[in-house]
Order: sequence, then C-alpha cells, then structure tokens
Amino acid sequence: MGVPQNAPKARTNQPRARFKPNANYKDEADAVCDAVEAENGHNDVDPGLYDVVHVVAEKKVPSALEPKVMAPYETPPGDTPRRVQIERKKRLFAHQDLSALLDEQGVNSFVNQPSGLELAYFDDQEFDTRTFHEWVFPEALAQGVKCRVAKYPELNGPPTWEPATITDGAQSTNEYNVKLAGGKTTTVPRIDVYFLAEDPFHFVKRRVNAHKLRQETETTLLYNLYVDSMPTEDIPPLTVEQVNRMLAFALNTKKLKDKLMDTSQLINEINIEYARTMNKIIFDDSMQRPQAAQKMLVEAENFPLPEAKVVPDSGCVTVPAYDFAEQFSEFSFYTCLTKSEVITATVKVRTECNKVIKMNLFNLHFNKSVRLEDFEQSQTQASDQANGYLKESWVVTLKNAITNTFKDSGKGWFNVQKTNHEIHDFSKLKKFLNMTKFTMEDSLRFLVEDSLLKYVVFLEKSLCPVVEVRSTSEVEQIKPRLDIIAMKKPPLFAIEILMKDEKFEYSTDPAKFEPRLKQIFEHAMKSCTSIPQLDPSIMEGLFFTHIPMLNSVHSLEPHVSLWRERLGMAVQHAVTALHEYLAFYAPYEKLLRLDISEYIKGLETSETGLSELTAEIDKHAKELVKIENAIPASVTIGPFAVSTKKVLTALMEKISSLLAKTKDFLAQKPKKMCEEIVAKYKDLNKQLMVKSSDPETVRAQRELMDMMPKLVQEMQEITEQTKPFYLILDNLRYELPDADFDTKNLAQTWPAKIEATCEMVEKVLAEDQERYRTEQTEAQESFELQLNEINNTISMLQQYTDVNAVDNVVVHMTKVQTQIKAAEEQAVLYNSRETLFGQDPTDYSRLKKMKDQFDPFLQFWTTAGNWKKWQKSWTYDAFETLNAEEIEKNVSNAYKTMFKMGKAFQLRDFNKCADNCEKIRIEVEQFKQYTPLISAMRSPGMRDRHWEKLSTDIGIDVQPTEEYTLESVLKMGLMKHLDAIVKVSDVAGKEYSIETTLNKMQAEWAHQMLLVMEYRETGTYIVKIDETITQMLDDHIVMTQAMGFSPFKKPFEERITEWEASLSLASETIDEWVAVQRQWMYLEPIFSSDDIMQQLPLEGKKFASVDRNWRKELSRAKMTPHVLSMCNSKKTLEMFIEANKLLDSVQKGLADYLETKRIAFSRFFFLSNDELLQILSQTKNPLAVQPHLRKCFEAIDKLEFQDSLLVTAMYSEETERVEFKKTFNPKDADGKVEKWLIWCEESMRAAVMDNTNRGVAAYADTPRTKWILQWPGQVVLCASQMVWTREVEEAIRYGKLMEYSEQCTEQLGDIVDAVRGKLTKLERKTLSGLVVIDVHARDVAVELSKLDVRDEADFDWSSQLRYVWAENDGQTVVNVKMINAQIYYGYEYLGNSSRLVITPLTDRCYRTLMGALHLQLGGAPEGPAGTGKTETTKDLAKAIAMQCVVFNCSDTLDYLTMAKFFKGLASSGAWACFDEFNRIDLEVLSVVAQQVLDIQRAIGMKVKSFVFEGTELGLKWSAWCAITMNPGYAGRSELPDNLKALFRTVAMMVPDYAMISEIILYSFGYLE
Repeated sequence: MGVPQNAPKARTNQPRARFKPNANYKDEADAVCDAVEAENGHNDVDPGLYDVVHVVAEKKVPSALEPKVMAPYETPPGDTPRRVQIERKKRLFAHQDLSALLDEQGVNSFVNQPSGLELAYFDDQEFDTRTFHEWVFPEALAQGVKCRVAKYPELNGPPTWEPATITDGAQSTNEYNVKLAGGKTTTVPRIDVYFLAEDPFHFVKRRVNAHKLRQETETTLLYNLYVDSMPTEDIPPLTVEQVNRMLAFALNTKKLKDKLMDTSQLINEINIEYARTMNKIIFDDSMQRPQAAQKMLVEAENFPLPEAKVVPDSGCVTVPAYDFAEQFSEFSFYTCLTKSEVITATVKVRTECNKVIKMNLFNLHFNKSVRLEDFEQSQTQASDQANGYLKESWVVTLKNAITNTFKDSGKGWFNVQKTNHEIHDFSKLKKFLNMTKFTMEDSLRFLVEDSLLKYVVFLEKSLCPVVEVRSTSEVEQIKPRLDIIAMKKPPLFAIEILMKDEKFEYSTDPAKFEPRLKQIFEHAMKSCTSIPQLDPSIMEGLFFTHIPMLNSVHSLEPHVSLWRERLGMAVQHAVTALHEYLAFYAPYEKLLRLDISEYIKGLETSETGLSELTAEIDKHAKELVKIENAIPASVTIGPFAVSTKKVLTALMEKISSLLAKTKDFLAQKPKKMCEEIVAKYKDLNKQLMVKSSDPETVRAQRELMDMMPKLVQEMQEITEQTKPFYLILDNLRYELPDADFDTKNLAQTWPAKIEATCEMVEKVLAEDQERYRTEQTEAQESFELQLNEINNTISMLQQYTDVNAVDNVVVHMTKVQTQIKAAEEQAVLYNSRETLFGQDPTDYSRLKKMKDQFDPFLQFWTTAGNWKKWQKSWTYDAFETLNAEEIEKNVSNAYKTMFKMGKAFQLRDFNKCADNCEKIRIEVEQFKQYTPLISAMRSPGMRDRHWEKLSTDIGIDVQPTEEYTLESVLKMGLMKHLDAIVKVSDVAGKEYSIETTLNKMQAEWAHQMLLVMEYRETGTYIVKIDETITQMLDDHIVMTQAMGFSPFKKPFEERITEWEASLSLASETIDEWVAVQRQWMYLEPIFSSDDIMQQLPLEGKKFASVDRNWRKELSRAKMTPHVLSMCNSKKTLEMFIEANKLLDSVQKGLADYLETKRIAFSRFFFLSNDELLQILSQTKNPLAVQPHLRKCFEAIDKLEFQDSLLVTAMYSEETERVEFKKTFNPKDADGKVEKWLIWCEESMRAAVMDNTNRGVAAYADTPRTKWILQWPGQVVLCASQMVWTREVEEAIRYGKLMEYSEQCTEQLGDIVDAVRGKLTKLERKTLSGLVVIDVHARDVAVELSKLDVRDEADFDWSSQLRYVWAENDGQTVVNVKMINAQIYYGYEYLGNSSRLVITPLTDRCYRTLMGALHLQLGGAPEGPAGTGKTETTKDLAKAIAMQCVVFNCSDTLDYLTMAKFFKGLASSGAWACFDEFNRIDLEVLSVVAQQVLDIQRAIGMKVKSFVFEGTELGLKWSAWCAITMNPGYAGRSELPDNLKALFRTVAMMVPDYAMISEIILYSFGYLE
C-alpha cells in the first residue's frame, strides 16, 4: 500500500532536537529530517527521504557514489543539511534522461563520424569534478560505482546508454574498465562514461564541448588542406634584395658573421612559407566572396577567417564615474599597504618563504647504490636538517625582519609593543601577521607536498621498472620509456644474498622496505608539524597561553594517503622481483645443507662402485662449472644491486670441497686395497719367517707354503682391481701423496719377495724336521716308563679303606687324575707327530684301561669327601642360608653314586671299598627324609602370613630367625607336622608364582618405549609400534586374566585388577592410535593442498581439528615415549576414539566428493582415490595435471599449452602431434579440472574425426607412400582400411579380385621398401603398423580370389572387418561392420601404437566378440595362458578406436570395487577387459551378474540415464565388457549360470607363432 503525499512522516514519536554539529552520526539523521521539515514544511517533504537519510546514516558512503555538493559537513543552524542536498541532487540526477539532454544540444546524432577523429581525443578533463583516483577508490569499487556507458550500434548512429559498473581504470589513458549488465567486461574512454553520481547537465556540456572541438579541428584541417593544395608555381619568390636584407638582420652577430653557414636550405623554406602565405591571403579573400568560392569549387565552411578589427573610440578602458576620495579612504582603512615598512616586510617575508619553497625534505641524489639503513639515515638527516633550518633559521629570520622593519613605526596600526590583546586583534599588524602566517603555512605546505610528491615519484621511478627474472644469471630490465636519466644511474638500493640456517636470504629482509620507506615518508611529514607561529616572538608584550604552531600537511589528507598508497604499491612491485630471484636459489639449498662428511659416509655405506664414483665426480665437476656460469658476482634487479659474491664463493668452495673429498674417497679405495694387500703380504712373509719350535710348526709352515701360490694369486687379482682406479685418478689429474704412491708400488713388488722367502724357508724346514724326529724317539722311551709308574699307582688304590682319612685320599686321587689326563694328551701328541714323520702310530690303548680302573675310586672318594662337608654344613649352618633345591639335588646324586660304585667294587672283589660305599649310602638315605621339610620351610614364597598360619596350624611358633639350624628344627619336632608344613608351603609357592609373574611383567614394561619418528616434512611425528610390543601386550593380558581366575590370587587381587585395567586401556589406546595414524597418514598430504581445502571446507576443518590434536599428542609422545605412560590415559583414548570418528566422517565426505567428480567426468572412475586426488589438487595449475593425463587418456602423453594456457594440440608417448580443431582454455573452467578434461575429451574426438575425414579425402590425391607420412598413425590405419573396403567391394562387383590382390602385394612391397629407407622413429612405427594390417588385407584379397567370390553379401567377405561411411546424429562417421554386427568408430585417440598380427584365430575371436556386441552381450575368450585372450580384445578396441581398460582380477575384489568400475564403463562408454575373471569369489560373481545385467538392459532400452547401485548415471551405449578366463587352474571359480548367460564364449588356442614372427619381421623391413 502506498503512503498519501499529505500523510505525516513514519517516524518515532520522540521529540527531535535541532541539528547540532556535535551530534553523533545517528543523531545527525534525525537532525537532517528536522531541518528538512523546518525548511519545506511538514507536508512538502517526500516520506521516502527519511528512510534514505537514515539508511545512509548507518554507513558512510564513499564520495564516488554520491553527487558532489559545495556544503560543509557540519551544517550551521538554518542551512540546508549536506545530506539533504545530496539526496536532492541524487533524485534530480536520477530523473534526467541523458539521451534526451544530448538530443536537446544536438550532439547525440553525430557521435562517431567516419573521419577517424574519435571523440575521446577532444575530451577536456577540466570538466572533471572528481579526480581519477576518487572514482576508482577501492572502497567505492567494493560497493559498486554505477555508471552508464555509450554503446554505438551503428557507425554513424546515436549511442545508447547502457547501465554498467566500474571495475578499474587506467589514469594514463583516462579509460575505465566497466562490467556491463550481461557480465561482459570492456574498456571505455572517459567521454563515454557517465557516472550516476555526477551532474548530467555538466556531463552534457562536456560532450557538447568535445563535439565542438572536434568540429573546429576538422574545419581547421580542411582549411589547411585547401591552402596547402593551392599551386605555388605562379607565385614569384622573394627578391634578392629581400633575401639579403633578411640575412643581414639574422646574421648580425660577430660569431655568426665569422661562421660560414650554408643558408640555401633556410631560404628555400622561407620561399615555400612565403608562397603559402600568399595563397592563404588569396583563399581568405575568396571565401569572403561567395562567387569566387564557387569558382574555386570549395564548399562554404566555417573556416577560421581573419576577423575585421574594430577601431576603439579611445585608447583606455572606459571607467564609470565614482567618488575617488571615498574609495581611497575606504581602501586605506582596510589595506595594510599604506606604509612602506609593510611592503618592505612583505618582500622580506616572500623572499624567505621562496627559499623554503625551493628546499627539499629529502636527499634524492644518489650516485651509488646504498643499503636501506644508509638510505634511511640519509633521509632522516635531510628531514632533520630541514626541520632545524625552519625552526632555527627561517622563523628567526622572519621574526627579525618584521621586528626590525616595524621597530620605529611607533604607536598606531603597526605598534609591536602592544600589551592588549583586544587592541592588537583589531590592528593592521594583526592582519599583516595573519597574512605572514598564511604565507608561511602556504610555503610550508608547498614544501611538504612538493617534497613528499618528489620522494614518491623518485621512488616510483627507481622501483617500478618491469623486471623479468629468468634465472640466477639472466634478469632482463625493462625500464619506463621516459626515465632515460634513471637508466644511466646505478640501482638505488644495495642488497646482498647471505646464507643463514642452511637457507638463502637477503641481508635486508624485502618485507622491511615498505614499512621503512613509509616511515621515512611519515618522519619527513612530522618534522614540519612543530614550526611555531611568529606572533608570540614578535608581540613580546602580549601574553600567550601557548605557542601556536603553523598548520602543515596532515597525514590523513586524501592526496597524502594516495601518495602513501602509491609508495606501497611501488615497493611491493619492486620486492616481488626480489622474491622471484631468490626462488631460483632454492635448488642450491640442497647443496648448502649437504654435510660432506655424511655424504662421504653414505658413499662408504652404500659401497659405491667405480663407475658410480666416476659419475659422481663428473656430476660435481659439471655442477662446479654450472654454478660458476649460473651465478654472477652481482646482478641488478630493478632498483636493487644484488651482490651474490658470498653465495658464489660459498657454493664454489662447497662444491670444490665436495669434489676434492670425493676424489680423495676415490683414491682411498685403491689405497685401502693396496694397504690391505701389503699388510697381508707382510703378514704372510712374517709367518714364513717364523722359526719352527716343534714338528707341528714345521707342518704348519709347509701347509702355508703350499697355499702360498693361491694366496699370492688372489692378492694379485685384487692388485689388478686397483688399476682402473688409478687410471681414473690419472685422467682426473689427481696427485697421489708419496706414501700412497709407495704403497701402490709395494703391492706390485711383494709377490717376488714372497717367492724368494719360500725358497729360503724350505731349506730350513727340512733340517728342522730331521732334528725333531730324533728328539721324539728319545721322548717316547721315557713316556713308556711314566705309564708303567701310573699303572702301579692305580693297582695300589684298593688299599685305601679308611673313610676317616678321606681328605688325604681325595688329594691323592686328584693327583693321579692329573697324571692320567697329562699322559692322554702326550699320547695324542706323539701319535700325531708320528703321522707327520710318516711313521706308524704307537699303540697307547692300555692308557684307557688304566683310566677305567681308576674311575670308581675317583668317584667314590670325591663324593665321600663332599658328603662329609655337606652334612656338616646343612646341619649346623643358619637355616636361612640353606638352598633347598641344591640340597635335594646333591643328596640324590650322592645316593646314586654310592649305590653304583658299591656294585662296581663288589664285581672287582674290593669288599672293603664296597662296605664303605654302603655305609655312606645309608647316611645319605637317613638324611634324605629331611629334604621335604627343608624344601617346604625354605620355599621362596614363604611370607610372614604363611609362618603365622603355620604356627597356628601346628601350635608351635616356627617364625625363622638367624639362630635357626636344621638341628634345632629337628629338635622342635617339626618332622611330625610335615604334611601341614608342606600344605602351607604349596600355597606359598603358588602365590609366589603369581607375584613373580606380576613383577616380571611390570619389569618388562618398564623399558618398553614407543619409536617416535619424524614424518617427512610435516613438522610432526608418527609412532612405530613394534610387533613384539603388541604381542607382549596380548600375552600379558591373557596371563593377567588367567591370574584373575587363580584361587591363590587373594593377596594380589587389587594389584591384578589394576594391572589388567592398565594393560587393557593401553591395548585399546594403541589400537585406536594405530587406526588414527593410518587414516591421518593417508589424509595429511591430501588436506595439505590448498585446492582440496577450498573444495572441502567442512572436511578440512574436521581434519585440521584432528591434525592439531595429533601434533600435540605426538609431541608429548616424543618427549615421553614410554608405552604405558603414553597409553594409560582414558583422556588419550577418548581423544583417539573421537579422532577416528572425525576421520571416518572426513573419509566419507572425501569419498562423496570424489564420487561427484567421477560422475562429472566418468573416466575418473578408472582411477584410484590417490591418483584422482593428485589431479584434483592441481586446480590452479593446469600444467601440473599433465603428468596424470595418461591415467585418463591412454594415448595422450601431454598437451600443447600456449602462453595464455590455450590448449591447441596433443602429443602421444611416441611424440606424435595432433592439432586440435576445437581448442579450449582451462582458465575458463573456473578451477574445475573435470570440466576442462571433458573439453579435452571432446577436442580429442573432434581432432581424430577431422583428421580421419581429411585423411580419407587426401588419399586419392597423394601417392600412397607420401600420404602415409603426412597423417597420424591412427588416421593412416583407419583411412587405409576404409579405402581397402571400398576397393575390395569394387573388385568383387567387377570380378577383378585377382588383379586387386596383385595391387595389394605391390602396395605392400612399396611400404616394406619405405621401411628399409631413412625414416624417423615415428614414421617407422606408422609403417610397421600399416604393414601388419596390409599383410592381412592382401591375404584376404587372395583368399577371396581363390574362392571366386562374386557377391558383396558372400559370407567370406561379410565376415571380414569392414570400414564404411555412415550417418549418425547428423554427422558422417566411420562405421565398422562384421557379418550382421556393426559399430560406430569411437574416435578415441590411440597414438601411434603397434597392432596385433591378425591370424585365423584372431579373425575367429573378432567375429565372436562383434557378434556379442551386436546381441548386446559380453565377450568371454577363454583358454590357456599366452593364447592372446586379452591382447586380441584390446586390439579389437584399437580397430574400432574405443578406450579399453584392462583390469586384473583377484580373489580380494568385492562387489563395491566392481560397481565403481562398472559405473565408469556405463557413463564413459568405454570397453573393459576383466583378466582372470574367474579368480573372483563366487559370492561376488553372483552380484556382478546382476550389475552386468542392469547395464545391458539399460543399453538395450536405449535410455540416456539409469540408476545403478543407488546412483543415477548418464549412459553411453558404446559401453561393453569382456572377460578372459583360464579354465581348470587352481583357485579358479566356475561362473554362475546367470553370469554365463550374459557372455558369449570363444575358445582360444595356441597361435601360429611362425606366421606371427614372419609378419613382424616383414613389418621391420625383412624381405627374406
């Protein structure tokens, strides 16, 4: 509903105050409305004005969006507020029709004259009410600067003024970039741009003025054309007298008179100008007489003819009568210029101020490059000097000048001795001082503004040359055209590249230039803000509360802000090149970070070979030369003289050191080998020179000498291995140290020394061996006597029967045992030496008999001696020291020994000895009954609680003390309570077992640490949990749970529970941790891409949250890597559980996102998630997508990008180039990779189709051998097949198959001959593929001729693969036929790939697969491995130019993976070949059957889209799949019947290898 015009305003009922300058902006809106009411009356104000005023009051609007009004911002009471004036103008301007206003002036119909003089040339910028920067102010552009622009529909018609928005502009050309309503962007001159915020009447005047100027210009040009076209031949030249008179006047100086000058050319010019002037006079006269003008065939124009001068009545300007005395009196009263002193003082003030105007606050003269600090110091010093001059010299000089001038003026208007402010304020001296103040402020403002502007312009000229950085040594400077002087000067700033923290950086951070240069700017401005006024210093008799200062330039003034902005932009522009240049040093950072010692260690550990080391040295040498050539000592980058000496020196030293160390390392290898060889030679020589000490050393020496030839040969082979090293070192001009050279020579001369040593040693050994033989014979005779003595001793041992003397007997037995052992060793030695001497060994078998006789005595007496000690110790020693296990073991062994030895003595009739054995056995047996008691009471598990229970059970206090012995225990009668003691001991043992296990487990976990490692360059870590930790964790949890079920757990129940909870918590934490780490490691590189973060903001935030917690936890783990310390926190577990949930959500979001991308570009279905993400992460850089193109387009290796990123061609892997007929630019895809990849697919098919069409058309006009080399390989094969099909059908039709088969043979021979010629690799590949196809074509033609085929419908012909033209959706395309089946050529680019040799088996497979295509079924070649199942399917796809994706099946596939693949097939129209299809599990195959059936039914129904596995997909009817199977192999499934029914099978057998080999050799150019 509308509001009546006389209705009251819709405003609040609160009383409104009058408009006040101090009111806030919100109150100002109310005040504006009140003022409007007061001025216009309540009913005359538009109600909408109040809303407008309040809306504007909410936010200050940039000036470019509002009309310009000459009104103060703070409106005095009673005046119309500024806001109301603006709104009124807005409405006034909005109601004007610009075209109508221009029509009224008569200029709208004459806009674009054919003369070529554009209206913009005549635009007068004096009509601008705002500067260029005010119109394109950033805040205004952000809110939208609305305008209308002239659009010229016809060459000479009136323009239409279309609405538009300003986006940017160029001040130099006075043009603006505008965005039209339709979104189109264009550049328009200012004369054709009408801003909605400017006065339309003023703009019309501007257009009218431009039209007028253009018309005047055209008239003047036409006038001069007429004058210049008039003939000059009939006009007589100047006379000689006139010429001489002119020369006399011109050459009237001594210097010119003495100088002989050629004035002929000047005189010719004067004559020409004279003739033109005469013609001009004639023309002007004729134009004033119409009849004469008609005779001259000149149309009447408004020519600039001379106007007749009016003779004035008098020589002076007429002045009306006035009262001179009154005027003079009034003038004298107000003016200060009534006294000469004032004029004198004014002149002095002006003179001093002129000096200030000529000053500069900056030092802008530099003859050499300076550092930023020096530049800053120089400017600060200049500003401070200027400030000092202004304060100390300028102000003082002016004060003295005025004081001295007026000191004698006395009382009156110019009395400087006044003491009353009121009188002074009314005096002329006050006016003079005000004038002086304004003059000083004007001078000061001019000084500051001029200095600031010069400073900014100086820096702009210095900082703004265009710099193109191509490399470290190639920097091209493109200076501004007008700055010729700056081109001759050195760069302004000196800067140096340094190395810090193994990185390159500038000595002065480029980021510091902008703030520091702006700081200089601000400092200079501030230095002029504290200049005192002259009043207090001149009027010393007056009292001033403060010293007033001269007003200077404020830092927030618009032009100052603009200069500051320009300065910032100039600096940013300049430092950009610095960053670009420094980026070229990034590759050298690797060298900078290289630790040479670690590098050499790496060479040592990797056991680098000679070739690798030589390659390394060559690489370092090339790097040395490259660095020397690549890095200059200094380089000029725009305004920066960059010194790179230190970098160059450091890198050269580093690479030189690296080269030297690598050579040293290379030299060390043969040196070490030679040193080892020499050391071995020395060791061998030393071994040979060892004097023999016995026959064994003689034998060892002889064995060593026998091995010597082999050992020397081995070392000589090693010596030979050092020769290539030394040869390389010689080539490298490496100077071997003297010691190394000597070692090398020694290694070569030692074999001769070894040979001489062997000859000498052989003689010595022969003498030694004879001597040792004689010595041994004598020693053996003595040994026989020794054996007899030992035998006698053993036979006397039965006499020892006194057990009480056991200690002495044991000593004797030990002595005899030692003698027997020594005799055995001596016998072995003698026998071995006898063998060495070639003698028969002496029989020492009686020694063994002696040992057998001695053994019973030894065992008896040894055991008896021990038992005597044991019995005493066990009975009387402290009970706490007894070892129950040891006692039980020793008692058992002693019992067995005595029993066994007693039997042995009885057999030998040593009855007394046997009685002794029985006696000790009885003692042992008696003691044996105490062992259960000892074992029970000495159980390690016995604790105080057990002793207390035992004491309670038996009624005896049995708490053991230090005084307890076995004897005291027996005296207590504890043997009577043995059962009770054993029972308690068993319980204690079980509990001890639990306690020991718990302690052991906790001890094992005390040293278990997590392996926390740095993860790539992420700045964080990952944890590696060893399998032993998880295994131990599982084992300990099971053990702890088993303890929990033990009936003996009670003393440790709480500890067991806590330990089990701790282990379970750690296990859960580790499981969750590993799960988080697995997902984090997968997602981290994905979400480190800015492109992915922009496309998945929600998932990016979730991952960032997890990443933040991950880094925090891993940092904690790095500091505290103990397993239980880290994993025994519920908070940590909860954090990991929550992280897993978030990451699962992120994974789902990522999968959904990838699904949308796959649906958008169906070939993405054939890529893994990782591959797809690599592509999607490069949305801003299409060039970075190139390496991944092969994953989407099998044959496209790369695309050809222009500088503008326009894609114009594609290249195959074989470097075949195919130009795109339909080009595209990825920039137009708005960062969507899938969008421009769709364009790429369309361009690919269009290019192949276009080349095929043109290739077939060119076949008839070009010799075949030349035609083949002019087209892409795929086009050659397709076009050749089409021509062959047509020619065969013609031959069948006319009965000329025999002649045509001969023609095919001839063509084939030509191609083979061409193959044998000089061809490029690409051409040879094309011809090889064509030969394979042509061989089959010839064979078919010959076979048809033999069968006498005369009908094109004959099966023998129709069963061949035929290529013909057909119509499809209004396009002429290639149609491939075979029997009843036909399919349109796919135009998929296949590159220049090879083709399969076509055998009868291949033909049969083709027919089956084509038949399956016709029946909308799949194909199923089956047969043994190597029969060509997959390759034949792929070759059929090549023949029809279809994308064929081969997928290797396994038993790990699930139906979801298959569904993803089928989605790609259906939506892209590609073929798929599932290799080893019957390896898939039967359960999955049953689902796959339904999936295949859904696709086949959809294709049969010819629908454009269908729902597959819950996703709506676009459907291309060319989609098809084949499966290959190896029947009967292990692990193969039998296909379900419902799946078999969807495929046509074809049995594949072993191919004809002889035929295949023959044709392949034929394609390589072999004729025989």
